[in-house]
Amino acid sequence: MKQKAIHLVLIVPAVVMACSLQLSAQDCSVNFIHHALDAPEDWSQGHVLSRGGHSGYHNPSDAWGAVELTLENCATGQNVVVRTSEQREDTTEVFNAADKVEALMNDISSLANANTWVSRLQSQAMNSGAKVRHSGISNTESCGCRVFYPELRGNKEPYKV
Repeated sequence: MKQKAIHLVLIVPAVVMACSLQLSAQDCSVNFIHHALDAPEDWSQGHVLSRGGHSGYHNPSDAWGAVELTLENCATGQNVVVRTSEQREDTTEVFNAADKVEALMNDISSLANANTWVSRLQSQAMNSGAKVRHSGISNTESCGCRVFYPELRGNKEPYKV
């Protein structure tokens, strides 16, 4: 009986911990006041695409409303955030390059060398009328990479729920 109790003491925490690490893409989505982040998409070949944005007051140096997408290479952590549209408080558009960026994304996904996808989006997004909001290399695993490509974390800090 003591041996069974010891096994339960060891097994139950391990099972609970394993279950808590099993995330779905939907677990990565966020809706908070005027910010939203949709569930990430597996963009294939070690890449994750996330879409989100905000509507309503953000801060004085930013738009009232915006839609953005983030493309990330899960193995390298290389990522780019592209704003595809922006609106004023009265909902008039400052710019809307969503259709052009979607076409660009289709072109990029057809390139054989997936390692160029993020840099290609970064270099060509502004030509389509969009804004590059951020680009860089993250040393922290994202939620989307944790869901779709946990084996590509490498030396990056693990995603924490």
